[in-house]
Amino acid sequence: MINKIAIGVLIAVDIVLCSLCVWAFRVRDNHRSDEKQNESIKVEILENCLWKGLTNNNLALGDDLKVADMEGQTAFLKDIVGDSAKLIVRFSDTNCEECIRFIVVKLLRLSAEQQWDKSKILFLASFKNPRDLGIFKERLHIDFPVYIVEDLQIPAETLNVPYCFATDGSLNIY
Repeated sequence: MINKIAIGVLIAVDIVLCSLCVWAFRVRDNHRSDEKQNESIKVEILENCLWKGLTNNNLALGDDLKVADMEGQTAFLKDIVGDSAKLIVRFSDTNCEECIRFIVVKLLRLSAEQQWDKSKILFLASFKNPRDLGIFKERLHIDFPVYIVEDLQIPAETLNVPYCFATDGSLNIY
């Protein structure tokens, strides 16, 4: 049941994130007169969202993947995830801040409405400076566990956009 809810939330967040990105590009492109370029950007965003979902589905993260908490203590992601399903939000210091903020606001609202256990949602971040991540976390009011990781070594890492996925105790990606 939790897996179905997590997958549903993941799909909803992805759809909303794609819509936000399309809206952001539309606002930016209102100053441009070239309709073809505007349409090609929208298509590219939607293709990226579809590609991200299809290429990562049914993959698994490595059992030896280490993450660090905000204090620098390292642990295996598998131990942090445990046996229960988790929703993972992945972002880096090079991603669009508004896109990350949108995901955070959506998850805070949904977790309050649905009375979700916030420990079922993990944020995995790539930041060169952990202090910058702490400031970023405060500025965006990220009220979820945040861990630092370099690379998950999955296809979605190449897009340079924030993304979400569900995983279980065996680190399978859904």
